[in-house]
Amino acid sequence: MPIASPARRLLQGLSCGSGRTLVIAGPPLSGKSELLEQIRAEVARVGGRVHNLRGEYRSRDTAFAAMETLDHLAPEVAAAEPSSEAEAEMPTGPFAYLPVDPESAPLGRRRGERPRGTTPLFGGPSRSRGAVRVDPEEFWHRMVEDTRGEGPLPVLVCVDEAVFVDAESREVLLYLSERARLRPVGLVLSLDSSVAAFASWEERLLGHGDVDWLRLTHAVDDPRDVRRVRELFEELPEGSRRILGLTALIGGEVREVTLSRVARLTFPQLADALLPAVEAQLVKVEDGKILFAHATYAHQVPEMIPVTERSEMHREIAEALAALNPEPSLDRRLELSHHYYEWYRGPNALRYLLETAELTERLHAYDTACEALGKARECVPSLPAADRWEAEAEIRLLEFRALAFAGRLDEAELALHEGIAAAIEGAIAPERLEDWMEASVPVLECLGPKPSMATQIVELAERCHGAGIRAAETLLQSVLALYDLDRGRPVKGKAEARRGAIIARETNPGPAQALAMLAVGRSLIEGTAEEQRLAERFLISADRVLGRTRRAGFQLEAEEALLRLREVRGEREVARRAREKAIQSALRLRNLPVELAHQLGLAALLLEQNADARAAGTLLRAREIVETLHLVPPSPFLLKLWLLEGRYHAETHAPREARDRWEAIAEQPPGATAPRLRAEARLRLAILEATTGRDDALEEHLRHLAEPELDAALRPEWREWLAPLVRRSRAQAAPSTEKAPGSTA
Repeated sequence: MPIASPARRLLQGLSCGSGRTLVIAGPPLSGKSELLEQIRAEVARVGGRVHNLRGEYRSRDTAFAAMETLDHLAPEVAAAEPSSEAEAEMPTGPFAYLPVDPESAPLGRRRGERPRGTTPLFGGPSRSRGAVRVDPEEFWHRMVEDTRGEGPLPVLVCVDEAVFVDAESREVLLYLSERARLRPVGLVLSLDSSVAAFASWEERLLGHGDVDWLRLTHAVDDPRDVRRVRELFEELPEGSRRILGLTALIGGEVREVTLSRVARLTFPQLADALLPAVEAQLVKVEDGKILFAHATYAHQVPEMIPVTERSEMHREIAEALAALNPEPSLDRRLELSHHYYEWYRGPNALRYLLETAELTERLHAYDTACEALGKARECVPSLPAADRWEAEAEIRLLEFRALAFAGRLDEAELALHEGIAAAIEGAIAPERLEDWMEASVPVLECLGPKPSMATQIVELAERCHGAGIRAAETLLQSVLALYDLDRGRPVKGKAEARRGAIIARETNPGPAQALAMLAVGRSLIEGTAEEQRLAERFLISADRVLGRTRRAGFQLEAEEALLRLREVRGEREVARRAREKAIQSALRLRNLPVELAHQLGLAALLLEQNADARAAGTLLRAREIVETLHLVPPSPFLLKLWLLEGRYHAETHAPREARDRWEAIAEQPPGATAPRLRAEARLRLAILEATTGRDDALEEHLRHLAEPELDAALRPEWREWLAPLVRRSRAQAAPSTEKAPGSTA
């Protein structure tokens, strides 16, 4: 069974150093355990640590949660054999420090054989009342220690039957869920939706952007039910079987009007055809709607219809639905794309799938867009040979954007490579490739300088150069320049921007030239006064060109760069008012990347003005956008959000929250993260530790700030903040020159 998109997003986030919470909800025997096994296997394959927990039901008034097994660790740990039965029962990994009831029975027994003293997930025997046995903050920090190393070391906590965990353990799991994004810590909860306790989990987790829901609608079919339905179905007249099949394929509550139109029957004829199925208690008619008597019948009946006949039914349904509702609503497009795809994977299906992908992407439903575009690629071979290369290239570049914002970056890299390669191999007109690439540039800027993505863009730029496609090469060069600036390489960033500007001279006046000027202007913002004046000229020119070409989204990016230049010059109040106005323009255009940049810039200005209440709302909106776009490190937008959230928590006297966010930035891999971000995070951590009296942690941060890369990234005002901390550290380290009483010279 293929891994669903939310699970792929979780696995991708863990590989990039940022976890998520995945909730798998469904009735019993719906395949939740199989999905858990797939996720466990994927994490174990890359050397991550997997901790398996299981909730257990004891009685009507007491719920327990027992440790099931914690042996899915790194391969060398998992391969080790326990030396004794007692040792085999000891919990390992970050859970080892927790108190375990010595009187509890071996964990390998069946749940019915265990005594009532079975240990809960995070402590001793569950009690109906009493304090939490585990400090969630301490538990979190101990788990974080396991993720530290040369690279991200993912930790996955899988909780099977989570609806049966005790209330204390549930609070700890919810605490972990709130902080999973800051570290490669994933949390997978399997919830039985038929249990009343499911509502309490749903109430706490539903609506959170960092929590993905994977809902399974029905249980695995019982072979006895399948045989019984088949016998009843085969006893029906041919006309009744056809009507029953059409009802099942349409799905949901089918209205008599719709079914009559699809089957091309009058209402009396439809009633006669439905009567045998109603008498067999397969369907029922209520208020003009035809419903299956049991939910399992709806997906069993189509399997009993021959494939050829079933395909023709899909065609009849699609044509009838298209005639009934010609307007391009999303629900109707989803239905039409499904039925045309199931009938024949040809041009009709391709058309509706592309419309579905466009509508869902506008609504930021990226998982649905990915699914539609994946099916659209299967329809490309049905096109004439002359049109296949262009269709393949366009669909793959559309798929790149959807996959990137669905959090599936590895697949997005492949889609980008294949899309541009297909355009070059198929000799697509350079203007067409430029149009497709324009929409990909903001996505690449959002993703940030992921090392593999940066290498991919260098290779693609070289291929475009060899093929003489100058506009696409210019766009890729502008992204490379921004990546070098994000990595703290201003000299190389300026060189890449100048190279893009030189290449842009060979293109026609338009967006490619404007983006090249925008890249040059961005590379000079942090320079000398003369460079800043030159940056202003480039940015204003780019803004004018983009305005003439009606590229409103890129024009907003140019305006955002101009505002950053004003902030560097000290014109902060003017920049604040301009950002508030620009946010309204971005909202009208539904341009989330540009709005996110302005929201973060506005939050930074508000925090400097000590407007904490206004900054809180701005940061909340920024977090909503980050979670909608499913950004992961090294996205500069995500890291800036963490930095600003840390500043807000420090101002509102929440040092632990601030420390969590700044440590997450400071420990990012150096090659993909701007040294300035890591230096600021380290400096603010040092100030925080000095304020709270944690001298050992202060010494560690000062040692890191003395490294050449971070020391060179410190701004002049930051060095003023750092100087008293260094003097304090040296004073504490200096040996005492006073003689002890009674000592001799």
